[in-house]
Amino acid sequence: MLTTSIQDSVTQLDKIDNLQDFSDFLLTLKDHLGFDHFTYAIFNSPNVKVRDPLVACSYQNEWLDYYFSEDCINCDPIVRAAQKSHTPYIWESLKKNKTEQAFMQRAQDFGISKRGMTIPIRRANNELALVSVCANANKGQWNDLMNYSVPIVRFIADYCHDAFIEKFTEAAGESEEIKLTARERECLLWTARGKSNWEIANILNVAERTVTFHIGNACTKLGVNGRFQATVKAIAHHIIYP
Repeated sequence: MLTTSIQDSVTQLDKIDNLQDFSDFLLTLKDHLGFDHFTYAIFNSPNVKVRDPLVACSYQNEWLDYYFSEDCINCDPIVRAAQKSHTPYIWESLKKNKTEQAFMQRAQDFGISKRGMTIPIRRANNELALVSVCANANKGQWNDLMNYSVPIVRFIADYCHDAFIEKFTEAAGESEEIKLTARERECLLWTARGKSNWEIANILNVAERTVTFHIGNACTKLGVNGRFQATVKAIAHHIIYP
């Protein structure tokens, strides 16, 4: 379930009208959640022209200079995984070849922890962005951080991407209005409140497959792949108010 405090915090994005404040907001939120680093990057957005793929990034310039000068994107297992995954993944769980292992070790030399998580953000037309967080923490501290922060970071990742596309791209304001039926909105509203499809079916007194059908239709209209992303995008576009 999305907490009211987090919803209130993220809706501050609605008041931001320049990229610097947008980036500063995300990096401040990183500190609030207890991470050492935060990155929001756009790698493929066919309908949007992005001058800098690193929209918000807390890494030191020395690491970024090294990363781009050495063309590290071709041996970065985190980026490779983002191109294939539709769900969040923990860096330590990724299978890495020797080149990728060396890359991760080099990142640690720059003070970047091996304990991190990435959330790939996928939209229609092969659009791909990602949000990554990491922290210099022992295993117990990292597990505690994950238990608290994963739902929050997932919400922030989708919300900040939709806010960025809507506010700061050349395609901003050109998209057609998204129209959901009353039942589609109702299903997403209960999803935002933490209910499963089975629970929503009982609340609305309909079959579970009916709820699945309506949520599937909403996903198609919103251009997303799953019920969670659909819920976040519906909130971001003021279609539902949980």
